[in-house]
Amino acid sequence: MTSEKALTISSADGRLFAAQPAAVVVAIVSERDELLLLESPSRPGWWEPVNGAVEAGETLLAAALREVREEAGPDLRVRPLGVVHASTFAYDALVTHVISVTFLMAYETGEVVPGDDMDGSRVRWATIDGAKVAGILAREGSSRAA
Repeated sequence: MTSEKALTISSADGRLFAAQPAAVVVAIVSERDELLLLESPSRPGWWEPVNGAVEAGETLLAAALREVREEAGPDLRVRPLGVVHASTFAYDALVTHVISVTFLMAYETGEVVPGDDMDGSRVRWATIDGAKVAGILAREGSSRAA
């Protein structure tokens, strides 16, 4: 998709809707008010919550739960609490508008085991008050290790 020609889809009655890529961010919080962060395998020292692209035909919640399984492990159990933020961002020069929706989820049980796309990532639970979080990313040393 280019910024010069936006994609649209039409409803049965002819109403046009924007067809934009979407992404989800999943803030998983423990009972101790700590946020689950994984170190980005492509950017060592950058810590981020579970996140990823919404796949075709997938609901936002289904995408968020799938990303939790893929990035934090299939045995991790979370409870969705709601949507806490929505925004748009430019992914690159061709994908200039991505809708991003942030979910808040409560950690229930299970071990955090980074999945294939996060293979080799370190994991930490950061105190919310103690973490120096810039937007959604936290730099090495800005949160305490698990």
